[in-house]
Amino acid sequence: MAVKNINIFIKNNTLLFVFLCITQIISVTIILFAYGVYLNNQYTLNTDLSRQSSFNVKFPEEQYMEKECGQKVKDAFPELLMNYEDILDSCWIQSNLIVDTEQVVFNSVFGMSEGKFTYYDGYENLLSAIEGRWFSDEELNSGENVCIVSREFWETYGDTIVINDLEYSVVSMGRKEEEIHTSYGSMAALSGLINCMPAESIPDDGVVVSIDINFTRPITRSEYENLTEIFQHTFGYGVLKFSDFYVVSADENATAKTMMTVSIFLSILSSYCICMIYKFVLDKRLKMTAIYQICGSTPWKAAKIYLKELFLIQICCVVLGLVSFWYILKPKVSQQYIWFEIIYGDWKCFLFLGIYIVLVWFSSIMMIKNEIRKTPIVMLKR
Repeated sequence: MAVKNINIFIKNNTLLFVFLCITQIISVTIILFAYGVYLNNQYTLNTDLSRQSSFNVKFPEEQYMEKECGQKVKDAFPELLMNYEDILDSCWIQSNLIVDTEQVVFNSVFGMSEGKFTYYDGYENLLSAIEGRWFSDEELNSGENVCIVSREFWETYGDTIVINDLEYSVVSMGRKEEEIHTSYGSMAALSGLINCMPAESIPDDGVVVSIDINFTRPITRSEYENLTEIFQHTFGYGVLKFSDFYVVSADENATAKTMMTVSIFLSILSSYCICMIYKFVLDKRLKMTAIYQICGSTPWKAAKIYLKELFLIQICCVVLGLVSFWYILKPKVSQQYIWFEIIYGDWKCFLFLGIYIVLVWFSSIMMIKNEIRKTPIVMLKR
């Protein structure tokens, strides 16, 4: 019966039917876009856009000369591991250490899991340039004086090298230049990365230059602030420099709030328009509704027929609205609103669309109920 009514609707009121469908399709498309812009702003407020999944700490020049800098770095990591174990991926620490009288950069590269430093294979170019083994998990966590040095250093110092007046055992060395096959860039750049030691093996008086911490996902604003607090508490406030955290401008924030208002207003306006259009259709069907009731049909049975008709129309329009947004509008704006891919991969994004559908249904039920509760005599007179 509902399908038959839709056919009659299309035949007798073609323009009205088209207007009803276009109203819903455009409403669904704009509501999804406007709410998406609002959610994109919320993600931006809580996520670092410049370094989405990393956190960098740089030590200013005056800090380089401070004693026990290496020890302070090691003191900061237990709290870091405890608070961020679930999202920590890897870390790279650069230290300026003394070999004989020469200042040499040593790298500490490691992963983090279950509260401990672990082997990390994310830097394949570096690992491919080393002849021998990497540090064992025990060496990474024990503080044992071990290191990996370039081929040049090994040929000069052999299996034992003195770094910051401490004796270190060389567990591996860099390959010969002709043996290294890498896409890193230049051999000179790569050779500067081969000198490595575990973070726990950095001399207490070692000079730390920078720390790069990588996470398995983008960090939030609160996580960023907590990270800065951990390092500031260890080294002193106002001493270190941290990677910037993107701050949304007032204009962007105002735009997002406006779009949220547009979504709410459009949902209400669209519901009202749909009800008014369908009320006009029902007014033309009052005679038919009166005949239903005279023949024994209850008002609720008549209401169910009209609700099924409206439901079928709405489902088709919502699907078309989703298609038009997903394949036409979304690809055009995804570069500007970079979180759309994440937002529209989450069911919560469609929550507002669900609220809109419920609002249309509630308004339609109230309107249909008001129309069909009239007596058959009143309907026939109209």
